[in-house]
Amino acid sequence: MEPTYQIVLSSGAQQNLRDIYDYLHDHVSLETAEHVKEGLEAAIARLSQSPEANGLLKGHSSSIVYRRVLKWSYRIIFTIEEKQLIVVVIRVDNQKMSPSSLENLP
Repeated sequence: MEPTYQIVLSSGAQQNLRDIYDYLHDHVSLETAEHVKEGLEAAIARLSQSPEANGLLKGHSSSIVYRRVLKWSYRIIFTIEEKQLIVVVIRVDNQKMSPSSLENLP
Protein backbone atom coordinates (compact mmCIF):
# COMPACT_ATOMS: atom_id res chain seq x y z
CA MET A 1 0.00 0.00 0.00
CA GLU A 2 1.34 3.41 -0.96
CA PRO A 3 1.82 6.05 1.73
CA THR A 4 -0.58 8.93 2.14
CA TYR A 5 0.98 12.38 2.00
CA GLN A 6 -0.14 15.36 4.04
CA ILE A 7 -1.07 18.36 1.88
CA VAL A 8 0.15 21.80 2.96
CA LEU A 9 -0.87 24.94 1.06
CA SER A 10 1.59 27.82 1.26
CA SER A 11 0.13 31.22 2.05
CA GLY A 12 0.86 32.17 -1.56
CA ALA A 13 -1.11 29.19 -2.90
CA GLN A 14 -4.02 30.02 -0.60
CA GLN A 15 -4.00 33.59 -1.94
CA ASN A 16 -3.80 32.29 -5.53
CA LEU A 17 -6.93 30.20 -4.96
CA ARG A 18 -8.78 33.18 -3.47
CA ASP A 19 -7.69 35.39 -6.38
CA ILE A 20 -8.86 32.84 -8.97
CA TYR A 21 -12.21 32.49 -7.21
CA ASP A 22 -12.67 36.26 -6.89
CA TYR A 23 -11.76 36.88 -10.53
CA LEU A 24 -14.17 34.24 -11.82
CA HIS A 25 -16.90 35.43 -9.47
CA ASP A 26 -16.50 39.05 -10.59
CA HIS A 27 -15.94 38.46 -14.32
CA VAL A 28 -17.72 35.20 -15.16
CA SER A 29 -20.24 33.85 -12.63
CA LEU A 30 -20.65 32.53 -9.12
CA GLU A 31 -21.35 29.06 -10.53
CA THR A 32 -18.11 29.03 -12.54
CA ALA A 33 -16.13 30.29 -9.54
CA GLU A 34 -17.56 27.50 -7.36
CA HIS A 35 -16.98 24.85 -10.04
CA VAL A 36 -13.34 25.84 -10.56
CA LYS A 37 -12.72 26.10 -6.81
CA GLU A 38 -14.10 22.60 -6.24
CA GLY A 39 -12.12 21.18 -9.17
CA LEU A 40 -8.84 22.71 -8.04
CA GLU A 41 -9.40 21.59 -4.44
CA ALA A 42 -10.09 18.04 -5.65
CA ALA A 43 -6.93 18.04 -7.80
CA ILE A 44 -4.91 19.22 -4.80
CA ALA A 45 -6.47 16.57 -2.55
CA ARG A 46 -5.49 13.84 -5.04
CA LEU A 47 -1.84 14.78 -4.49
CA SER A 48 -2.02 12.87 -1.20
CA GLN A 49 -1.66 9.66 -3.25
CA SER A 50 1.39 9.17 -5.50
CA PRO A 51 2.31 12.85 -5.97
CA GLU A 52 5.56 11.79 -7.67
CA ALA A 53 3.51 10.49 -10.61
CA ASN A 54 2.97 14.10 -11.72
CA GLY A 55 5.28 15.80 -14.19
CA LEU A 56 8.31 17.89 -13.38
CA LEU A 57 7.95 21.63 -13.79
CA LYS A 58 10.10 22.96 -16.61
CA GLY A 59 11.19 26.50 -17.25
CA HIS A 60 12.81 27.37 -13.94
CA SER A 61 16.35 27.28 -12.65
CA SER A 62 16.54 25.99 -9.10
CA SER A 63 18.02 23.13 -7.17
CA ILE A 64 14.54 22.45 -5.77
CA VAL A 65 12.51 19.85 -7.67
CA TYR A 66 9.13 21.34 -8.52
CA ARG A 67 6.30 19.28 -9.92
CA ARG A 68 3.04 20.34 -11.47
CA VAL A 69 -0.40 19.01 -12.07
CA LEU A 70 -2.71 20.56 -14.63
CA LYS A 71 -6.42 21.15 -14.15
CA TRP A 72 -8.15 22.93 -17.02
CA SER A 73 -6.03 26.02 -17.72
CA TYR A 74 -4.57 26.02 -14.22
CA ARG A 75 -1.24 24.72 -13.01
CA ILE A 76 -0.74 23.53 -9.44
CA ILE A 77 2.96 23.77 -8.56
CA PHE A 78 4.23 21.74 -5.63
CA THR A 79 7.22 20.10 -3.98
CA ILE A 80 7.43 16.77 -2.20
CA GLU A 81 9.13 16.29 1.15
CA GLU A 82 9.60 12.53 0.94
CA LYS A 83 10.94 11.89 4.45
CA GLN A 84 8.04 13.70 6.12
CA LEU A 85 5.44 12.52 3.55
CA ILE A 86 4.37 16.11 2.89
CA VAL A 87 3.30 17.76 -0.35
CA VAL A 88 3.70 21.54 -0.26
CA VAL A 89 1.58 23.40 -2.80
CA ILE A 90 3.60 26.49 -3.71
CA ARG A 91 1.43 28.18 -6.32
CA VAL A 92 -1.75 27.83 -8.34
CA ASP A 93 -1.76 29.86 -11.54
CA ASN A 94 -2.85 29.97 -15.13
CA GLN A 95 -0.51 27.74 -17.14
CA LYS A 96 -0.53 30.28 -19.96
CA MET A 97 1.46 32.72 -17.82
CA SER A 98 4.90 33.71 -19.01
CA PRO A 99 7.68 31.28 -18.07
CA SER A 100 9.47 34.26 -16.50
CA SER A 101 6.85 34.09 -13.73
CA LEU A 102 8.62 30.94 -12.55
CA GLU A 103 11.65 32.97 -11.53
CA ASN A 104 9.83 33.97 -8.34
CA LEU A 105 9.39 30.44 -7.01
CA PRO A 106 10.82 30.03 -3.49
